Amino acid sequence: MMIRNLLLIFVLFINVRVFSQVTRFVGPESVGSGDGMTAANAADFLNTNFWTDIQLLLQTQPVTVKFIAGIYSRAYTEKRLYLNQKGHAKNQLVLEGDLNNTIFTAPTGYQESAIMIWIYNSRNIIIKNFSFTGNGKVNYVLRMTSGQGGVTKDILVENCHWYDMKGVEYGATGVGQPTTSYVTYKNCSFKRIGSGSGAHMIYNAYGSHHISIIDSHFEDCTGDYVRFRDNLDYGTVSGSTFIRTSGYSNRPFISVPLFNDIDPGDEVFATNYSFTNNVFTNATEAIKFYSSGYDPIGRNHLLTASEGGILSGGTAQQKKNLLLNNFNINTDLIRLDDNTFNIITREVTMESVTNYGSQSRGWTGAVDISELFTNTANLLPWEENYYNLRAGVWNNESRTLYYNLGAGTGGEDKIFTGIQPVKVGGSSISTESIPGFLPYIPETDGGGFARVAYPSSNAAFTLQDMSSDESTLKISSSGSGYPAKFSLYNILKTSPVSSLFFTISFKDSTYTQVLWTCSMGNHTGIDNLFSDGSFLSASSATSNPEVFNAFRWRIARTNPNVIDFQYRNKTLESENASYTTVNIPYFYRGGEFAIEVYANNDEDPKSYTRGGIIYEIPSRAYHIWSNGERILKEIDNYAFPANQLAVGLPINSFMIHGTNSSSTPNPDVIVGDNSAELTIGKIRMDFASIVTLPVTLTSFDVKQQQGNVLLNWATNSEVDNAYFEILRSTDGKGFSEIGNVKGTGNSRSVNSYTFTDKYPLEGLNYYRLRQVDYDGVGKYSEVKTVNIGFIESETLKVLIPANIKEIHFSYTSQDTGESVLQVLDVQGRKYTEEKIQLKKGENYFFIESSLPSGVYIALLRLKDQAIIAKFIK
Repeated sequence: MMIRNLLLIFVLFINVRVFSQVTRFVGPESVGSGDGMTAANAADFLNTNFWTDIQLLLQTQPVTVKFIAGIYSRAYTEKRLYLNQKGHAKNQLVLEGDLNNTIFTAPTGYQESAIMIWIYNSRNIIIKNFSFTGNGKVNYVLRMTSGQGGVTKDILVENCHWYDMKGVEYGATGVGQPTTSYVTYKNCSFKRIGSGSGAHMIYNAYGSHHISIIDSHFEDCTGDYVRFRDNLDYGTVSGSTFIRTSGYSNRPFISVPLFNDIDPGDEVFATNYSFTNNVFTNATEAIKFYSSGYDPIGRNHLLTASEGGILSGGTAQQKKNLLLNNFNINTDLIRLDDNTFNIITREVTMESVTNYGSQSRGWTGAVDISELFTNTANLLPWEENYYNLRAGVWNNESRTLYYNLGAGTGGEDKIFTGIQPVKVGGSSISTESIPGFLPYIPETDGGGFARVAYPSSNAAFTLQDMSSDESTLKISSSGSGYPAKFSLYNILKTSPVSSLFFTISFKDSTYTQVLWTCSMGNHTGIDNLFSDGSFLSASSATSNPEVFNAFRWRIARTNPNVIDFQYRNKTLESENASYTTVNIPYFYRGGEFAIEVYANNDEDPKSYTRGGIIYEIPSRAYHIWSNGERILKEIDNYAFPANQLAVGLPINSFMIHGTNSSSTPNPDVIVGDNSAELTIGKIRMDFASIVTLPVTLTSFDVKQQQGNVLLNWATNSEVDNAYFEILRSTDGKGFSEIGNVKGTGNSRSVNSYTFTDKYPLEGLNYYRLRQVDYDGVGKYSEVKTVNIGFIESETLKVLIPANIKEIHFSYTSQDTGESVLQVLDVQGRKYTEEKIQLKKGENYFFIESSLPSGVYIALLRLKDQAIIAKFIK
């Protein structure tokens, strides 16, 4: 173990990386009071009541659970750590170990364990800084699955390692089941796993999807290193290293296998994969597609002699066609780019064999198909949607929330027994727990609430065509002076950059003057325009601060066939809001209009693509389109000043309401009738995940200061900046984290940061920063160096007696207390460590150690300082 690991323990307790607002602590067993409030009172990590309390906290805020240093063998010898229905769609749960000192071990001599850590029907969890080891038999060490109507998704496993685990039966880790998705392994390491061909490092299977393995290291496995089995779609392996040393099984590094042991087969291939920027060393096959056993229904995995001849010796297009037609493997949707193959016989193999009693149709075997795949640095379409890598541009073709008005979920489908229109007789809010007149918005589609409201019987809402995705909502206007209102609000996973799409048509009485108003904004409280029964005011300078944009259609009695389009406008923060009329007849009664709104509440300009053309929107502005034509195309910016919706807040709500005028030109006409109708449908909202440079670093300097290294850096712009990692290296290649500093988050001003490395290594030290945003995406700074020479302490003296395997020390202490003595080489590798109880005055002590010849450092760690002495053995 290197010195940096012990130093990091000290750093983490002083400057904890901040992901959440609440922190709790667990240990291998209960410590102190066991309430988990502090490290000194850590709860038992297997205490189910503790995890129930964590789930309650997650309902209102993010939570970090820190696993203090220790050996967590009870997850093997006693019972697994089972997290069922944990996590929250919006508030993140972080499970954080103490770097290399939180160790889950599987000791030998115990009954085989199925799973040591099981994440089940859980979501939005980060698992980081854990170590796993031990040769005890275990099916899976860490596994993530779902079932019984549940979902497991949005899991990040980061900076964990699995070393020397011969007892693994199936997977050191892995995921399974169709409702398990969006699991990422990042910066993980695997070495010396398994003892049989069925033992794999990461075993993913059975319909799970969007599984990513990024910047990880794999070395020596007796089975396949990474496996994507049975309809596992959207698999990614990038930036990773795969090594096989002599003596280990010659297995594929990445495999996509099927094992159809029944007739007909029930396992099938998926087709969307990306394998890029990896290094493969010393194997017959780097990547392997493998079919064993019977044919699944509708596929012909068992090949005839003729088909085998095509796969072996046909043209590239013939091979591609055969893979698609027989196996449903579309090589155009599989990307291989910038991989390095060292001592590899076949880069990519396709193999089909008989097994489990299946009979050959004339050909079995394995062939090299490396040349058939997409080989480009450009992302495939599915990758663009997955990673949201359109920097600065959001794509209006992707669908985030498609609100089908008639497709009831939960309990609402009991209402829709046919295709006849259904009319609501009162206000209604739809949630997951309390279904209403409209479908609620399930979390899988973004989450949120739907509402209809009106104050009198004059207004009404009617659902039409409920049996299809063409369902529409007819709104009859209110004549009471209050709105008939439809709204979607408090939608999750939104952003300040959003798009809204819907269709609208108007049917109005000749004698009714009506206003139909549409607005977008942010729902933040209980009494809010999007969730209450009020209407949008246009007169006050400070009214409705939750609204980002608003526009309306006005139908006048004098000419009901012409519809005036107006947008809410302010040019100064102090002036009252008003509506400005667009003097172009974009709308008319009786027609259907496809509306598109592109809204940017970000501090920076953003762009969107439409019809292959990129349009830029300034900060706090929006564009409106109707039937393919941009309204007010000569004006880019019609957003409100800063005293309205705060810049940077997400646009998570949409509303449309109608009111009749209270005046009447004809005493024979009843005022406030509900003959004015609007029909809305095909509602879709997209929320951008814009990848921008989160931090603009203006300076980064390192310098030696009294034996320490002082790092200073500054930024002049920050977006979602969670923290900075401070990384150090002795050779400029392999960097390790030695600390972290919390970021400002979001800022447009200059921010200065500093960090002191109190324990630099002798010689040249390399430093760089890794800035990490709230989504865990990191960006590296340039590398800086500083040269350090140790000065031997006069108070700590070292004596090595001849022919004795001991090292003697003397130290004059100014106080009493506990200390830790370490012996390290000049590269930071630790050879020994002992706890020393110091007394005031002269202290003499020794440690047993068999050191080879060389230069060493004695490091005496006290409460508030470290004493260093260099010696030669």
